Amino acid sequence: MQTSVRFSIAVHILLCACVYSGQKKVTSDLIAAQIGTNPVVIRKIMRNLNDAGMIESPVGIGGIRLLQKPENITLQDVFKVVEGDGHLFRVHDAVSKDTPAGRIHDVVAESFGKLESAMDETMASMTLGQLIRDYERPLKKKDTSYILL
Repeated sequence: MQTSVRFSIAVHILLCACVYSGQKKVTSDLIAAQIGTNPVVIRKIMRNLNDAGMIESPVGIGGIRLLQKPENITLQDVFKVVEGDGHLFRVHDAVSKDTPAGRIHDVVAESFGKLESAMDETMASMTLGQLIRDYERPLKKKDTSYILL
């Protein structure tokens, strides 16, 4: 399974809004330069996060800020904003139900449903607040190769 990078970018955007709060303006150009993507991609995802009520970007001022406490934003919330509510795993649906392949299809669909439920539950239990706490933990010696701009 592979999802798009929009989820990862959205989490980066939200975490940058937290980490840089009060220090510097969190703009699409700043984030794009740091994560190596186009500012247009960042702005599109920012619009989605804004429409979902997670951030605001005041016109004329520049930069974004969170509208909710990080503890109140789950990874599930972010995932649904950028990836939607559809199924993560697609199952071929043109299978003849009156054959062994039809029974196999049902077993696969049921298994995929369980996987999706487990992932959904895990994402619902993880918050931006937890990620920020992980970010703020002291770095291990080998992890000091990056510098936050």
